[in-house]
Amino acid sequence: MSNATQTFRGKASPDLSGIEFLKKFIGTTTPGSEVTIISYTVPANTQVNLLQLNITCNTSGVFKVFLDSDQVGSGRTGAAAKNVLFTWPPFKKVDAAVVVAVKYESEAHTPATEIEAYLQGREIAL
Repeated sequence: MSNATQTFRGKASPDLSGIEFLKKFIGTTTPGSEVTIISYTVPANTQVNLLQLNITCNTSGVFKVFLDSDQVGSGRTGAAAKNVLFTWPPFKKVDAAVVVAVKYESEAHTPATEIEAYLQGREIAL
């Protein structure tokens, strides 16, 4: 049985063809400011299937995922959610020339702290 025909919780399994797609950011937050932590333009003749975004941060804040100017995901970090996993079931298809951006805004009353972000998926040559 191929990956395309399997199901998981009633959804088609992600297309695992292509090569691994991984963009990461390791840095510090800027309290009270929204900062772009990952920005990637999908090359011509390529498609990216986004599978998940992992965020690790000790401070309270909000992350948002954009495709060009359209927001396609968001979530919160904080004391009770230092490690956040955001998934797209089964995946989010991104076409060539689209800008994928992850932005993070820590709350103004929090100190600057370290943040790690890992955007993962599969990159397929068309």
